[in-house]
Amino acid sequence: ASSSTAFKTFSLINNILDLSPQDEIYRFDPEENRKILRDQPWIRECVYTALWSLAQWT
Repeated sequence: ASSSTAFKTFSLINNILDLSPQDEIYRFDPEENRKILRDQPWIRECVYTALWSLAQWT
């Protein structure tokens, strides 16, 4: 109960707002993150490789 009150107080003081439905795409998804790390698309897809190569020269 006290943690709920503390969170509500923190949210009010810091003007924390819920995400609107159109902003849901920005919500962090830990399962999707694990999938990306497991699949390692940067190994197969040239876009990741090209960006990494460019970063080496900057």
